[in-house]
Amino acid sequence: MKIKMMSLVLAVLLIESCEPKKETATTASGVEVEFVNKTEGRTKNESDFLFFNMKYTTESDSVLFDTSERGGAVPISYNEEQWKSSGIIYEAFTLCSEGDSILFSVPAADLFEKTFRAPMPEGLDKDSKIKFYVGLEKIRNREELDAEIIAAAEGQIKIDGEIIDKHLDEKGIEAITTESGLRYVITEQGTGPNAVAGQNIEVHYHGTLLDGTKFDSSYDRNQPFNFVLGQGGVIRGWDEGFALLNKGTKATLYIPSSLAYGSQARSAEIKANSILKFEVELLEIK
Repeated sequence: MKIKMMSLVLAVLLIESCEPKKETATTASGVEVEFVNKTEGRTKNESDFLFFNMKYTTESDSVLFDTSERGGAVPISYNEEQWKSSGIIYEAFTLCSEGDSILFSVPAADLFEKTFRAPMPEGLDKDSKIKFYVGLEKIRNREELDAEIIAAAEGQIKIDGEIIDKHLDEKGIEAITTESGLRYVITEQGTGPNAVAGQNIEVHYHGTLLDGTKFDSSYDRNQPFNFVLGQGGVIRGWDEGFALLNKGTKATLYIPSSLAYGSQARSAEIKANSILKFEVELLEIK
């Protein structure tokens, strides 16, 4: 029996010795960080953009935030001095190289009052812990990021154009395509000169996705919308589209995502890379 017990103990010790030891680190504020994945990946330099996938929850695993539900990894610009004074979670972020993933917990009061500088969410105990699950997806400098954005936009314009054209073909609609990829159809011609940048215009609109899902309508509110054309106060598809119209014109605008909200989700209806359709009317040019 003693021999069997000794063999069992030795077997357990052997198994434990074969298991990889989890790597941990402790920040200056005493936050213990556990590396789920530790790589020899690219390290950050001043002004780089770090793309973090992140989820944080309450102690009972109630999700407070999850980047996977917000369009993917969040880019955070690295500034050493700013990060030093931005709160304890940035101490943990600083430990990451490209490809690393980490786990850590921070006091709720420190997170919301000192880092987010926001009131504690209702029902959350300030003495409780907030659990973070963080992965550093990639590191890019400004030049690399700009190149990726341009390449992604060009690819998305092609994809959106094919989707819009297929939709128009199926509906038997003939539209005019601009150099940017905007498609438009004049349904009722107005009179006078076209609106130009710098003019205040009054419009009515009915906005949907291509499948007909409505997300907004000034007609429903019986309240026209006013904005200054060409000043970037609206999506690019509007600045371009309304400059093609004169007073009294009614038209339908088919706007690629690159001329709308791009890769950022705008609402429950307008998800990342959504193509938007607007039935519009140019009421006044002021």
